[in-house]
Amino acid sequence: MKYYSLEAIARIQGESRYVKYWNKPPLTLYNVENIQLNDDGYAVLTSGATEGSFEAKILPPSEMFISFMDVTWGSDKGDGSVTITILRGDDSIVKQISGDDVDEGEYWFDRLPRREGEWFEGAASNWGKSNGDVSDVTLGILHPQNLKLTPDTLGTEMTAYYPRLTSFERHYDGSGSISFGIDRVTVDSFGSGDFWGYNDGGSALFIPRYGHKEVVVEVLDPGASKWRRMLMLRGSLASNSRFLAILFDGDASHLTLAWRKSDGAKAEWLGEDTGSAWDGTTPFYLKFRLENGVWKAYWSKDKENWIFIGEKNASDFDGDFNYIGLCATFHGNGKTVYSRGIWLDDERYFIPDENPSLDLSWAKYMRLYLYGDHPEAKDFSVKIRLHTDADNYYEGTINVKHGTWKKYEVLVSSLSQVGSPNLSNINWISILTPYELLIDGDYVFLPLTRELVRVKFELSRPSADADSPKIKFVKIGWREGT
Repeated sequence: MKYYSLEAIARIQGESRYVKYWNKPPLTLYNVENIQLNDDGYAVLTSGATEGSFEAKILPPSEMFISFMDVTWGSDKGDGSVTITILRGDDSIVKQISGDDVDEGEYWFDRLPRREGEWFEGAASNWGKSNGDVSDVTLGILHPQNLKLTPDTLGTEMTAYYPRLTSFERHYDGSGSISFGIDRVTVDSFGSGDFWGYNDGGSALFIPRYGHKEVVVEVLDPGASKWRRMLMLRGSLASNSRFLAILFDGDASHLTLAWRKSDGAKAEWLGEDTGSAWDGTTPFYLKFRLENGVWKAYWSKDKENWIFIGEKNASDFDGDFNYIGLCATFHGNGKTVYSRGIWLDDERYFIPDENPSLDLSWAKYMRLYLYGDHPEAKDFSVKIRLHTDADNYYEGTINVKHGTWKKYEVLVSSLSQVGSPNLSNINWISILTPYELLIDGDYVFLPLTRELVRVKFELSRPSADADSPKIKFVKIGWREGT
């Protein structure tokens, strides 16, 4: 076990506290147009004006700043209306509030995760991993616990990803459904479609593969079994993608293999009465295992004694497999029932019934606190990816300092794009590191950092003699400390 001395860690000291800037009567006004203070010190339209505006603003003075929390205000619309725009110092808009939303009197800034430290504090069990381990350790800046990423082989990249598992539903001929029970998932092709020829038409639930070398699923009911495709490794979600799949032959007497070597190529298979004889046992297990560059397929009645089906060289395929598929095809009733448990590199995962589909279009900054541990006391690079799916993601590289905690803030707009990701539909976040890495953080995605925030109030009324809207106070809150 390795211990990290406190002397080697740059820690932020101080108590956590919530701070508010309170602009109270008589209000302090900035960038004023057709606005004055009435006898109560409230902001109102000047005599004869039907439109006007002013701003309240603050730059948090303390370096202990963590994140903006909320804006609150007191208002009376009178005979008119009020529009509120929250702006950064560069005039870019964080949020615009109008209509009945103004009557709420408050706005809480978007941030993720919703709860402080939710992604890193005692959260190792919520993370997936490949080629390494993710564990909880008690040594952090913002929280007593944080994550530790440890590659299986130092110098070789491991992947940690949150949430622990995501899935993608695909029906390549436009029909089909996937339903979830407490312990099972049913993939139904509605009796149409197949994974064959030059394009596919079957149904499948796909799970991203992060370089895992072993995949095991449990088939509870294969349905009418002839030619039924089941466990699949797949290059992409496209209908003509390369794949390797375990299936039944025509009379369901054997479990065998089918494949498409490259995207758009014609699918092939081993043929009738090839692979391994199947005696009708249900449920049963299917496994793919990568051994010395060869994908080997097996089946088992008990997940302990494995029977060999067949194999294909990984080099036979034009690229790696990025997805794991639980499939169904039109043969017979079109349904295959699987357990919701899936084993990746001998660790059991539970298949979720929905994806996060995070909308990060509002996020300007990504903030992490990182501590690098290199065996030769060197700095090293880690990659952060925001995935729409396995083929489409944003990526940033951070050069991590060895032996010290440091805050890293990355502009989301500076991330490079691989494929065509969508910032409004992020399904998981992955961190790739070749050396031991500690990760801490409270809110990872933020609309603002420690910068000038302006709250612009636009007042209007239908005529000069109508009662003017009134702004009575403005408060801007943020959090400081650790």
